[in-house]
Amino acid sequence: MKLFLLFLSFYVVSIDLESSETNNDECISKKLQIMMPEYPYTTYQGYALVNFDVNEEGNLKNISAVESKCAISRNDDGSIEFRKCPFFKTNSIQAAKYIKYSPPVDTSGNPCTLKNQSHRYTYSLYKRNVKDLNFLLRDEFYEMRKNEK
Repeated sequence: MKLFLLFLSFYVVSIDLESSETNNDECISKKLQIMMPEYPYTTYQGYALVNFDVNEEGNLKNISAVESKCAISRNDDGSIEFRKCPFFKTNSIQAAKYIKYSPPVDTSGNPCTLKNQSHRYTYSLYKRNVKDLNFLLRDEFYEMRKNEK
């Protein structure tokens, strides 16, 4: 069981690792590094949104989890229904401590800070790359596996 959980923590969590440019009132920086969080001890899937500030060295300050939701079911229109849940907050905050940005600079090249930045960590058990929070739900996964046999 421990080996399975370890596997999940390194393999299954889906995160967009592309570096992206951030612009905040003429202060520009690039996201250079994102650490994948450990999967919490739960069978739920979902996401957590963390907010933070980026200081002049590109390090994060004032990290907080502002939202954590679990995928509960699929609505009639095919979208996922989410409900508030606490499972992803702690691990997302811990992983966010390792996010690294290039040192932010303004248009004149002077150091600056970025305020109110955010990153969403997604936690998926059955799908490696979750796009637009479209999770593969447990029942759907089992149905797929049954049809493969």
